[in-house]
Amino acid sequence: LGDVYKRQVQMYWTAEAQTRTETEPAFKQMELKAWELSGYSVSSNVLLQDSVIGLEKFLMTLFAKSLAWFEEYAFLQGNGAGKPQGMLTAAAAVSVNRQGANLVQFADVAGMWAKLLPISWGKAVWTCSPSVVPQLLQLKDGSNRAIFISIDQGATKSPNWSLLGRPVFPTEKVPALGTKGDLMLLDPSFYVLGDRMQIEIAASEHVNFLKNQMTWRVVERVDGQPWLDKPVTLQDTVTQVSPFVVLN
Repeated sequence: LGDVYKRQVQMYWTAEAQTRTETEPAFKQMELKAWELSGYSVSSNVLLQDSVIGLEKFLMTLFAKSLAWFEEYAFLQGNGAGKPQGMLTAAAAVSVNRQGANLVQFADVAGMWAKLLPISWGKAVWTCSPSVVPQLLQLKDGSNRAIFISIDQGATKSPNWSLLGRPVFPTEKVPALGTKGDLMLLDPSFYVLGDRMQIEIAASEHVNFLKNQMTWRVVERVDGQPWLDKPVTLQDTVTQVSPFVVLN
């Protein structure tokens, strides 16, 4: 399957009727810790009883969306201390220095693609900060053609959020323009997730009984780790690539 997998099982060219060289697969042990992501909220029992929108159901939805937000933030740029190790801070990540301060230029994009693990070319996605969007909307290729703006309809049509054939996802969960990671090229298939338990939501009327309030607690245990622990060096023994490429 390419550059990564040939390093797991070595193969040899063997002449006819010669003894084969023994091949032993190289395995890696990865430890996933069930980090706890939790929170709690207090609501008035009167509000619960009188709400016309079904406040209890709304709280359940709100908790789930909040957990998902903080999970995704950690998967992208968590530091691994009491939380998942994010792709931005992964030891396997490769950084590409930008051509101009506080800018994203086509040369930066080309440089990032060159550092992407070749087997990730068809799976990787771009993530960018919303503060990078003005740069992307003005981005032009080597032939001075706007990349995100429709050629025939111009700015009257919604931008085509695709760059070099891979989808682009603006998100507030990455650093702002001019900061390392404001634009990233990531292959999520090289990121391992471990869910230790499903979301647990519990309610208690006793914590704030005298205030006639209900206390809600939400808990989840999860971890995320990059599969690779260092960049991949290609067969030329010089070029280093990665499934996690970061603009610096």
